[in-house]
Formats: sequence, structure tokens, C-alpha cells
Amino acid sequence: MSQFSIGGPTRKLKDVLAQRRKFSYEYDFGTTTDLSLEVIARGAPVSFGKNAVRLLARNDALDIPCYICEKTATVVCLDCQQELRGPHDELRMFFCEMCINARSKHSHHDDEEMRLPVVNSPRMGVCGYTGEK
Repeated sequence: MSQFSIGGPTRKLKDVLAQRRKFSYEYDFGTTTDLSLEVIARGAPVSFGKNAVRLLARNDALDIPCYICEKTATVVCLDCQQELRGPHDELRMFFCEMCINARSKHSHHDDEEMRLPVVNSPRMGVCGYTGEK
């Protein structure tokens, strides 16, 4: 179950999503991911064939640094994620492969099952999400 919140009574999406319109989306009420969204642009309606593939939306990939060395992070440590104290600590759970495997730098969390890949998704680090199909 999930839910869009656009304001006002239920209407057709095409009637409420104007350019620059901001709205929210709650994905998966069991382990909810809250998203804040904005319509950047709208294109003219296009007719697609029945089996056509369509790109409906895209999120920009984040450039997340390793908490220790500041190279590009490739791993989310779920043990570190559970230890976060507030929103300003969120980068403390991201590591590059070298730093997360270096016993002198990250020795207190050795369970490889508690490591997930950094992926271009709001579900990164949630419910074992790896971005694989």
C-alpha cells in the first residue's frame, strides 16, 4: 500500500500536477519511505503503443562520500544506520569497499549481511533493497 498526497479531494493526476507543483508520496506502509516530489516539467501527451516502454520519472543519482575517506561510497552499513542519532548523522552509514573492509577503521560491524549496495533509489538501505530486479 502507498499513497500520494497532493492536496484537496481525489482528482485525476493530470488535473493536479502542474509545473513546479510539490507533493508527497508514502511508499510501503509497512516500512514507509517518505518522498517529497516536485513536477519539474510536463510534456505534451504522447500516444504509445500497447507494449511500449515509457520513462515516467527519474531521480538524480546522489554523490555520497565514504564517511571515512570521502571517496565515492558503495556500501550502506545497516548496523551504522541503526546507530544514527539524528538527520545530521545520516552520512555515518556510507562507506567505500576499502574502508568498510579495513578492520582498523570499521571493525565493530563485521557482518556482511548487514551491508547493502549504494543504489539510486529512495529505498536504499531499507528492507534489504539492493536495486536488483
